[in-house]
Amino acid sequence: MFLIFLINFLLAVSTTVGMTIIPFLITDSLGLSLLILGLLEGLSEFLSNAFRLMNGILFDKIKNKRFIFVFSTALAFSSKMLLLLPSSWGILLSKIFERIANGAFASPRDAFVAGRAKNKGMALGLLNVSKTFGCILGPVMVSLSTLMLGNLKDNLPILIVFCCLLVLPAFLCSFQLKIDKIDETPFSVSEFKLVFKKISPILFCSFWGDLTTA
Repeated sequence: MFLIFLINFLLAVSTTVGMTIIPFLITDSLGLSLLILGLLEGLSEFLSNAFRLMNGILFDKIKNKRFIFVFSTALAFSSKMLLLLPSSWGILLSKIFERIANGAFASPRDAFVAGRAKNKGMALGLLNVSKTFGCILGPVMVSLSTLMLGNLKDNLPILIVFCCLLVLPAFLCSFQLKIDKIDETPFSVSEFKLVFKKISPILFCSFWGDLTTA
């Protein structure tokens, strides 16, 4: 159980550090408008919610459940590594990968904790507390780095490497998760289609909400 809390915390810190610096990279380094930033935010949030749903369903249906955690943490690690590439596509893909990883991890994480914990309500509450603490710590670290190292633009490489070093242990820990065997329900593509059809208005609203608030 400790490993899933640690992974959750590390991903929260790295995600919020990324959310702090990626908009700056998009608008300053790439010179893109706030409208494009809004479109990117909406698309990435849409994909995040879609993968949250998809991986939640897959967690109930596939035998190799550890793969879901390895996939989501690998995607989070890739999102930070992409920022090290001097490429506009690297920055844009980093933002999309970051949000997909967040959604892909969320539902399996909650299902894993609920399945193993005796006091499920307390465990899920502590899980959210650890994530919230990580989300607070990330921006604080960015602020401290500007105080200690100067202008944010000048110390971006240090922050990006720091993010990579945060996500790497989370990725490695995902291989060590011990998941109790449960009875899987049959996999059905038609069920996926039906679920996406029902929640498509919600996904669209998430896209539109991020677009209009950018």
